[in-house]
Amino acid sequence: MTLCPSRLTPTLVGHQAQRSWLQDAFARGRLPHGLLLEGPKGIGKATFAYHVARGLLAHTGGPLSLEMEASNPLFRRVGAGAEAGLFVMERKADRDGKMPRDLSIETSRALKTFFSRTSLEGGWRVGIIDSVDELTPQAAQALLKVLEEPPEKCLILLIHHGTGHLLATLKSRCQTLLFSPLNEDETRLVLAQQNLSLTQNAAQDLSLILGGSPGLLGAVASLFNVSFYDDFQKLVRGVAEKGRADVTPFLDAHFPTKSDDLAMKVDLFSVFLPAWLRFWLVTSYEKTRDFSQRPESHLIASRPAPEWTHLWQGLISHFQEAKRLSFDTRHGLILALERVFNGA
Repeated sequence: MTLCPSRLTPTLVGHQAQRSWLQDAFARGRLPHGLLLEGPKGIGKATFAYHVARGLLAHTGGPLSLEMEASNPLFRRVGAGAEAGLFVMERKADRDGKMPRDLSIETSRALKTFFSRTSLEGGWRVGIIDSVDELTPQAAQALLKVLEEPPEKCLILLIHHGTGHLLATLKSRCQTLLFSPLNEDETRLVLAQQNLSLTQNAAQDLSLILGGSPGLLGAVASLFNVSFYDDFQKLVRGVAEKGRADVTPFLDAHFPTKSDDLAMKVDLFSVFLPAWLRFWLVTSYEKTRDFSQRPESHLIASRPAPEWTHLWQGLISHFQEAKRLSFDTRHGLILALERVFNGA
């Protein structure tokens, strides 16, 4: 499948109110030096950030444009990570291909060094933090110092999925711009631009479960093999048919312990599993759709609604704590799956 990274996405779909606000703030000379892009994961916040960055870096006068042809040399430099006016803080695999769990203080210090340099020809400098949810406490404190003493003509775009702790002082130094999931037409438009290697069953279900977050659906198709969702449904059918599910085959198939992308898979699954549970809870109790014959409905009916709600909230906390405390990955996944499917 082809999943276009945010920095290479030429078309910004949706979020018209956020575009208008930013362009108006720029026109009035009131653009803040720190902008917190807050909303669910996978809905286009990073894509928005790169469009803003390219617009500022290319600006030579007049209204701020957030559109740029992919053939533009600046677009290509940003995509290649070779634009001198842009600094991106994001997790990157090391020489052994391992992905770090968080953004360290060294990355914040590098951002400070970047902004301490004189910009070429007095142009804009832009920093993108993707995401602040992954900052260590030390890195967040170092970033706070950068926001407290910003240079002229600079903008720091902080992407916040709401899944990690955010320093109140860090948020107070930024203007928050709230993002909502895309609507159905916008989601279909984004998905049409991607060639997702998913079965029809998986594509239909995941579009509903991760509705408004095409980035998450694309990430599932990119990181996991084509049988991921069908194998996950076998766990559901196991409960409906046998009263419990054997989670081991699923973990062995999709979360091999020596996989180089294990950390990214776990991060994605920590979003998928609560979203999946929430979707079926809402669907079953509000009866917004007729899925009464689906095994998921039977699973939800096996426990009282308050118990499921408590479990859903606990799943979110479980994954956050597992990451913060560096739990054994497999053990953390087993606990989560056993709680959902076997009531452990």
